[in-house]
Amino acid sequence: AQIGALAQRSLRRVFRQPAQFVFPMVFPMILLLINGDALTSVTKLPGFSAYAPSYRAFWFPNTFVFGAMTMATIMGANMARDIETGYLNRMMLTPTRSVSILLGHLGGAVMMACVICTEYLIIGRLLGVEVATGLTGVLGIYAFQILIAIFFASLGTALALRFETAEAVESIFPLFFALLFLSSGNFPRPLIETAWYRTIATYNPVTYVIEGIRALVNLSWGDESVWRGYLVACALALITVFAAARGARSRF
Repeated sequence: AQIGALAQRSLRRVFRQPAQFVFPMVFPMILLLINGDALTSVTKLPGFSAYAPSYRAFWFPNTFVFGAMTMATIMGANMARDIETGYLNRMMLTPTRSVSILLGHLGGAVMMACVICTEYLIIGRLLGVEVATGLTGVLGIYAFQILIAIFFASLGTALALRFETAEAVESIFPLFFALLFLSSGNFPRPLIETAWYRTIATYNPVTYVIEGIRALVNLSWGDESVWRGYLVACALALITVFAAARGARSRF
């Protein structure tokens, strides 16, 4: 009951601040429209057709990762504000358990992730991007979105518990943005000719999440990228949840 109530509070906080929910819902779609049309010449590369039927379908998975990335700054900043305003200190004077505070906070991120995932899928369909794996693929994309939302929200929360200011959390967003563009989000890894770019993309964990979602959108469940992506997403989520839990124990 505590987790559910705090998760609802966490979600309401986001929707009460237009800047927090409009940006992840609108900006990724703008990027999809711009990049999906401006970079169509990439489809002329030999071998590109093995990855997606169009460049828009190829780039579409980036929207889910970008939306999840915003969870780091949104949830981290909200946690930092709870610390700055003394809300967490007041919560600790009630029977609310510290684990409920953390899980409720992350629960808001999960619900927000499901909302934006639904929007992305609907708009993607209107733009001509169809999920090749059908309904099960759509559910698989929701699973990816939830896992990476937990990862980024936990990371932002851990940073908020460490630095205790919203500004410190918000300042790391450019780093996340760089992670997205230094991945295979714009080009298939085997077709990247620049050695240093291909090397960074290979070691960038975001690459494998994008490739997993891309396989569900354009290929099949049997593609190894799907399960590799789930493995990486689960590992990242577990690591950052553990980090956030450690920060919560020291703070609460």
